[in-house]
Amino acid sequence: MTACPSITRRRVLRLVLGATALAAAPSLIHEALAATPAEQYVERVGNQILAIANSGASTSRKRSQFRSVLVNHVDIPTLATFALGPHARSLDRRHRNEYYDLLREHIADLFIRNLDDIRGDRLEITGSTRRGNGDYVVTSRILRRSRGDAPVNWRVISRGGRLRIFDVNISGVWLAIQLRSEFSSVINREGGRAEAILGYLRGRR
Repeated sequence: MTACPSITRRRVLRLVLGATALAAAPSLIHEALAATPAEQYVERVGNQILAIANSGASTSRKRSQFRSVLVNHVDIPTLATFALGPHARSLDRRHRNEYYDLLREHIADLFIRNLDDIRGDRLEITGSTRRGNGDYVVTSRILRRSRGDAPVNWRVISRGGRLRIFDVNISGVWLAIQLRSEFSSVINREGGRAEAILGYLRGRR
């Protein structure tokens, strides 16, 4: 009879530990899912962008810092090709590097014009979906104490084993689709000449 109390205590202890593990399971699973490479990458890059938007630096300094993020983390050639749509094939190779540079400047200008939509306290990753091999959509939101949170979705692709950002969705608008619509209108207005986009982007500077 003396063994029963110790056995009972051991069983109770197991039950308590088991219940604790079950209660913690959802948060542990969430932490494991949040640790995917694509999500970690977006969290790192997104917080860099947020820090630039929130800083007290001059507008020109912010623009320069954001352009560095574009150079280091955005797959500009893929985005540039998508933005031109069917006209991409007719753009002379001699003009492609200039087009990439002008597109970076154009996106940097968009960043500066939309700083109020980007500012916030921190970026929270909320999940991700794998679209295909090396192709992901990461969902997040900018947390803001003074106003409502802002959802931001990121399209991330792998190129040569390295993750790069291909597209971003802020306020329900995908950047790549917005650029494609804008550029298509310009090129069609100029008789379908792909090189017309160079003059358009130069004029936006």
